[in-house]
Amino acid sequence: MDKKTRQMRKALGYDTDDGVASQVQEVPNLKIPGSVFGYSALVSFIVGIIGMGVELSTDKDVRLFMLYFSLSFLLAPALLIYPLIRMLLDDGKTGLAVFLSALFGWYVQSSVKKKLDKWS
Repeated sequence: MDKKTRQMRKALGYDTDDGVASQVQEVPNLKIPGSVFGYSALVSFIVGIIGMGVELSTDKDVRLFMLYFSLSFLLAPALLIYPLIRMLLDDGKTGLAVFLSALFGWYVQSSVKKKLDKWS
């Protein structure tokens, strides 16, 4: 708190001693830039595609295939759409933005699964 604000609060009777005013610390509103989410989505998509290719090329059990599939087609779209949803909703509703972006990722994953089932 700057000196002028502190003097004004003291004159109005809000802060009676200087110790109370000096203990109040302003925390800046930290936001993660949208580019971090975009690059994370790109990396998770590429890692998922490479992982799916490796799992299909080996003769072993393809247990990790669905993990890589989810990484590419659930996490990557959710990470990509999150900054847009966060911007459209509001800064205080991050929980709702996370839920809606996860729901969008689930929708993309289910539609990709339906398309793959038609090919099979």
